[in-house]
Amino acid sequence: MYEINYELHDIDLTSFYGVNNQYFNLLKSRFPTLKITGRDHSIFAAGNRDALDLFKQKLDDIVDYIFKSSSVSLKDFENSLNFKNEEE
Repeated sequence: MYEINYELHDIDLTSFYGVNNQYFNLLKSRFPTLKITGRDHSIFAAGNRDALDLFKQKLDDIVDYIFKSSSVSLKDFENSLNFKNEEE
């Protein structure tokens, strides 16, 4: 089992975690094989190497999007995780 510690620097934590951790819970549901916890500016994840590599890539994408945008919606967050809209 491998672990990573991802630090969130200079971003609004509400933009990352979402209201009532809505975005963070969505992120965790996208990676069911990983054990993911978040505390303030640190995200910890443990699991297999391939899943962790993909997880880190998605975190990078999300953080980049938050830096570029003044606000983040649930749809934006889902798109960053490559979710498909089931209604379309």
